Amino acid sequence: MSVGRQTPRLLQLPDRAGSLGEEALDLWYLTGRKSDPWQELSLDALFSVDAFGLWACSEFGELVSRQNGKGDVLSPAELAHLYLWPKPDGEPKTIVHTAHQFKTAREAFLKLQRAIKSSPALMGEISKISTAHGEEGFELANGNRLLYLARSRNSGVGFTVDVLIVDEAQEMGQEALNALLPTMSAVENTQVIFTGTVPDELNNSEVWEGVRDRGRAGLDPRGGWIEF
Repeated sequence: MSVGRQTPRLLQLPDRAGSLGEEALDLWYLTGRKSDPWQELSLDALFSVDAFGLWACSEFGELVSRQNGKGDVLSPAELAHLYLWPKPDGEPKTIVHTAHQFKTAREAFLKLQRAIKSSPALMGEISKISTAHGEEGFELANGNRLLYLARSRNSGVGFTVDVLIVDEAQEMGQEALNALLPTMSAVENTQVIFTGTVPDELNNSEVWEGVRDRGRAGLDPRGGWIEF
């Protein structure tokens, strides 16, 4: 039984024609995991599509209190981006998960590794799982990759990124974001997903506060925001 309030305090989405959230959940359920209603709603919002089948939210932010299960939104989202929805040109996709601290990025990697290994169907598409320190990630037989990084001014060098996940977004300066965004400049139908909690006076929350303010205002035609 789900505990706690399952509806968001605020949800802002652009015009959308539908959602691929159910596809993401079906894939997640192959691992034997289940999602709470609020997590299902988050995935439905995150994977909104427009009339052309593109992501309605090229920027999506989610504010959740600490220790409330946002990892169980990110894990199925990353799994879906890794396994589903090929690029129109047939080229492999690169998904990058970043966190302020490397140990947090590694925990996210280990969590998804356990989920993938619990499903023979998902493991059957894996060509490589990298576990070396600082090189954690997954690669499928079709070339799609999901990489885990700690943020720095050089963290995006050498990558072309289709989907960027910014965990611990309450601790991220503009310099770190600037190092990552050029990796997406030549890619169509990108997504940047921010998840974080309420910042305190010790956080460098410049980027997160901007995402929050844009999301709450609901004025970005390609932006989404959900707040619990």
